[in-house]
Amino acid sequence: GIRPAVRPLAPSVLVLAAVYAIWSLLARPDETMSPNRFQAATLLVDATLITLWLVATSGTNSEYWTLYLIALVAVAMRYSLVETFFSALGLAVLYVIVLSINGGASPAALLSRLPVLLIAGFALGVLAQQRRTHQVQGQLLAQIAEDRSQALAEEQALVARLREVDLAKSEFVAVAAHEVE
Repeated sequence: GIRPAVRPLAPSVLVLAAVYAIWSLLARPDETMSPNRFQAATLLVDATLITLWLVATSGTNSEYWTLYLIALVAVAMRYSLVETFFSALGLAVLYVIVLSINGGASPAALLSRLPVLLIAGFALGVLAQQRRTHQVQGQLLAQIAEDRSQALAEEQALVARLREVDLAKSEFVAVAAHEVE
């Protein structure tokens, strides 16, 4: 397998990520912050931790750049197609900055990794948009089913009431016919 060179920064990044994860679970900031603010903060923290991890694990040679792709999946689950694509663009720019700080990257790395980030951002955004569309359609269909179920229940109650009235009418006609005889 791949054995990246680990710099002294790596344990610190791992501890920082663990503290962030524990804080997220215990403090539940998603319940106290507005959804948009929480989502933006999460993206920024994720990007920062990934970037620090890249720097800590071989910088330009780190294969952990694919963690940006995982972050894009998380973005796509929360944002629209356009927002996901621009997040991918931002992560690509951040990756180029990391590469520049750490001595640059080979043209092959730039020509392969940056388009992957951008294409993944677009593709994930499209998939997320389709998922949301299907969720909305499912909710609409569920509402239609609920409305029709309620209308059916009302009609069944009306049929039952009409049967009672018909039975009462039949009994009345029978009694009246018996009395006329």
